[in-house]
Amino acid sequence: MKCFYNPSQDAIGICKSCGKGLSSEFAVDLGRGLACKGPCEEDVKSLISLLENSTGIRKTSDNLLRSSTKSCYAGAALFFGMGIGFCVLAWKGPGMSVLFYSGGALIVVALYQLFHGIHVTQMLKKGGSQ
Repeated sequence: MKCFYNPSQDAIGICKSCGKGLSSEFAVDLGRGLACKGPCEEDVKSLISLLENSTGIRKTSDNLLRSSTKSCYAGAALFFGMGIGFCVLAWKGPGMSVLFYSGGALIVVALYQLFHGIHVTQMLKKGGSQ
């Protein structure tokens, strides 16, 4: 590949902003990418900054998902316990069908929380938030 600005020279790389081939005379190495001297330097600096921020956000989102998983399991245990308690109370007393159905609904919510926690845990094991 030849340099876009001087076709008699071989390109040493490609500008991260515009995609043009650059020789060493027209390239600026910004550490994590090359840029055209002058016109594309600020754009490439911005791109590099976005990449670095994205990496930091990824770690934060993974940590949030881990704590979310713990909350899912705790919520599942709470809802399941309340659901069983409501069902037992309804079974012992006459005319308590509303309490029984409420207990059943809480058990369903507990199962949803449990499966959601399992799903998030599997997602984190496969490589984090995606």
